[in-house]
Amino acid sequence: GNFEEAVKWLKLASAQGYDKSLYGLSSSYHEGKGVPQDDANAAKWFRKAADQGHANSQYNLVSAILQNVFGGHFASPTMNLDILHFGKLIFAIGNDAAPF
Repeated sequence: GNFEEAVKWLKLASAQGYDKSLYGLSSSYHEGKGVPQDDANAAKWFRKAADQGHANSQYNLVSAILQNVFGGHFASPTMNLDILHFGKLIFAIGNDAAPF
């Protein structure tokens, strides 16, 4: 597929705050599809999508923090609060893939 073209549209939609686009953009950066692989940008867009209520992004955010997937790009003074906040949301919606 034409991942570069897809990323162009994902960026436009993400600028409007669409959670699925934010998630798609984060996945693109995480996997290096259509853009160079970039953990910092993946972390940034996963967080924005999670803040918008996107369930898979919330799960990915908690998993990434717990596993240090993005090389510490989620590290912050509020990291433990992020885990609790998003972890509770994941549990509440019953995400079968949740690690707890």
